[in-house]
Amino acid sequence: MRENKLLISLLILIPVIVMLLWFVESFMFPVEVKSVENQTFETSENFMFREERWFYPLRGFVVESESDKIPLGIAGQTYELNFGRIPVNSSTTKILNMNSNNFAKIEFYTSGNISPYVTLPKSFYMKTDEKEVKIIFKGSDAGNFTGTLLVRSVIPKNILAEKIMK
Repeated sequence: MRENKLLISLLILIPVIVMLLWFVESFMFPVEVKSVENQTFETSENFMFREERWFYPLRGFVVESESDKIPLGIAGQTYELNFGRIPVNSSTTKILNMNSNNFAKIEFYTSGNISPYVTLPKSFYMKTDEKEVKIIFKGSDAGNFTGTLLVRSVIPKNILAEKIMK
């Protein structure tokens, strides 16, 4: 009889522990998109996960034009995502080449006045491979837009953490 109570207690306790550990990923690493002038890298970890954060400055300039002759700006810096100068009601795309040596969850966040004009990829799980992700800037209003892109990678440190993430 006593063994049955212990077994029932364990059957209840184990799913509760697994659910709590699943939430650890979100609550242990709060997401804060800080302003940066150059590409910045940070890392932190706990007993279950390692978090890597890449911050990229975002810039885009949208101009109004009454003619077909708009001086376009092209930017190729590697330390920021500068979308250059584009006309109103047009868009431009930057591509991030990502690679990973580990299984990881990849998330994207923005801050600044550029945020409503940037289309980000949805979060995804990445194995040990390479992937191109598109960041799209839509120039629906004229102005100078700036902000920060945060690419967040959460890497499980053990098999249990990996199972919780999946």
